[in-house]
Amino acid sequence: MGRFLFLFGLKRENNTFALKYKTPIMKTIKFIALATVVISLTACKTLESSNTAKDADIYGPTVFQKPVMADLEVKATKVTATYSCSSSVAESAAKSMALLEALKTSNADVLIEPRYEINRTLGKMEVIVTGYPASYTNFRPMVAADTLFINAANPASAGSTTTQGPLSLSKKFLKK
Repeated sequence: MGRFLFLFGLKRENNTFALKYKTPIMKTIKFIALATVVISLTACKTLESSNTAKDADIYGPTVFQKPVMADLEVKATKVTATYSCSSSVAESAAKSMALLEALKTSNADVLIEPRYEINRTLGKMEVIVTGYPASYTNFRPMVAADTLFINAANPASAGSTTTQGPLSLSKKFLKK
């Protein structure tokens, strides 16, 4: 018991314990106890935060969207990219990562006619994607001439269509 009391700088007098002398250990213990009390009193403060971001629902009858047209420039040379990962990764995620790598290396916005090759060996998967890189250029507001081009290219997008199963026919062709 005497050695234990000595370590903490205590001495026994008249059946009570008193500090024999101040040691660096006692100063450290007092500092730690005081720091613990201060931290525990200040750490329990409730933090209030507010969200100042404003969002708007962009769909509905009160929102008007103005169509925008763009040209698509397709490069004549194919690009190939490879992504390797563990076979535990989902195939769709690996395809997306390979596509992302192809777009980054070719500095393109979209890959036209992507072809995927998937090789699996001993817990590993390798996805190779090949396609034509393309970039959007010449963004402009849609004009009447653009709507005529869209209607001619896709008759189903014209305002008056009749749908029969998977086949969409324009009323212009149904009058015959």
